Amino acid sequence: MKDMSLYQQVMADQFANLAPEVKAFHSVLGVRQYSGYCNFEPAENPIAKLLCLGLGLPIRAFSESFGFELNATRDREIWSRYFPGFLMRSEMSRSNGKLVERFGLVRFHYRLVVESAALVMMLESVSVLGVKLPGFLAPTIAAREHGVDGRFHFSVRADWRPLGRISAYSGWLKIA
Repeated sequence: MKDMSLYQQVMADQFANLAPEVKAFHSVLGVRQYSGYCNFEPAENPIAKLLCLGLGLPIRAFSESFGFELNATRDREIWSRYFPGFLMRSEMSRSNGKLVERFGLVRFHYRLVVESAALVMMLESVSVLGVKLPGFLAPTIAAREHGVDGRFHFSVRADWRPLGRISAYSGWLKIA
């Protein structure tokens, strides 16, 4: 486990079943820069937009090239997404066999599953300031990563029942 990436540790034997591009992206230790393209759809509800500002999410729509920096150790990854005029940063870690993504004071706990060589992130719980939200208060998140022709493709959508879409974005990073 000494030289295994965070995702390799969390996924264990499942990691081998990922598409080559997804494995390459999630095997990185150290700092890597990537470029790619992203289509981003922000929240529409004014209250949801305020929530996005608090989480460090963009609040305007775009479809443009962007930069991505991955700073990965075996215990933690910092994802810096350099969108046009906006930096979106989150931190990945693990806890109790789950992947944890932190945006500010909010932590999202995921179970990682492989479906047809794609990585699917299944949201299991959300905590704010260390307090777990009841399921009915948690957002729904659909997150999937797959590989095609040397590109790492991603698709993420977050909705929250009372406010509708929080954010939705998809695109790709050039891996090779």
